[in-house]
Amino acid sequence: MVPFFVQIKCHLGKSYEVANKLADAEIASEIYSTAGDFDLLVKFYVEDGTDIGHFVNEQVAHTLGIVIDGAIVAALITRNPGAADAADRACRAILTTAGPNGPQ
Repeated sequence: MVPFFVQIKCHLGKSYEVANKLADAEIASEIYSTAGDFDLLVKFYVEDGTDIGHFVNEQVAHTLGIVIDGAIVAALITRNPGAADAADRACRAILTTAGPNGPQ
């Protein structure tokens, strides 16, 4: 299993709704409310070899019907050197589909 974190910026006033949808879908390991540029910090686990960008776009944003205004993906790279490449691909995939104003 590969752990990774996603910082999510939600539409104004929607943080609790998004957090509840994530919890109800049982796809997140941990969900934290944060202050600052992002509203939620969410920890996920995926199977080795899973494309993190596709997981975030398909399982988190699309399946739950939420709009992610912005996201930062962080993956552990000290134990798995390939995770840096996976995190880079994930960020590129999210930015390609989401853009600065959320999913198109």
